[in-house]
Amino acid sequence: MSFAETWAPALLEEIGIPLDDPDYAAKLVDAEKSLVFVLAVTERYLDRKLEYLDGEVETFGPAPRKRLQLRRYPLEAVLVITISGQEVPLDCFYADDEAGVLYLYGWTGWQARVTYAGGYPDDAWPPELLMVVMELAASVFPGISTAGVPVLGGIEAPVKRVSVPDVGTIEYSDNSGSSSMDVLGFGVIPRAYSAVLDRFRAASIVGGA
Repeated sequence: MSFAETWAPALLEEIGIPLDDPDYAAKLVDAEKSLVFVLAVTERYLDRKLEYLDGEVETFGPAPRKRLQLRRYPLEAVLVITISGQEVPLDCFYADDEAGVLYLYGWTGWQARVTYAGGYPDDAWPPELLMVVMELAASVFPGISTAGVPVLGGIEAPVKRVSVPDVGTIEYSDNSGSSSMDVLGFGVIPRAYSAVLDRFRAASIVGGA
């Protein structure tokens, strides 16, 4: 199951929608959409991937580098590193699992390719990070829902885009509608939330140095 599928029931519970709601199935789908949307916004803000994936592949180059900043972390396992088609032995690199950084010893990363497993498993997210994502998703849900949930500000159109400082605009739907600021109710990530998110932001430019 994806992060959105795992946490959608909890989101509906947080919003106050009971299991016996006649439109529960439709609202569950909307809850998943809300979580997918907020996860995308959050990942772009943090400049990293959060959801766990086994078999992520990243490539680097052509500029040489001895440090590779991976985007999906914390790292669970580095499966294969190849440089210009040659596999790097396990004793020729060090992985900082929490920061998602690989340090190469005796190798320079020309055309490097890394296959690895990383990100937060659905049941192992940092509590404060999960709280922010869930609360933002709860704010987004009324604008996305098509199952009769009241929409913030009386706006009935689904979310089209949201602008996040230092990130840009993220498209979500091809449907025309009002601005994300009106639909979302907060417009941009509130400072109280960004203070939490900034602790998880990528520490260096993606691609390493």
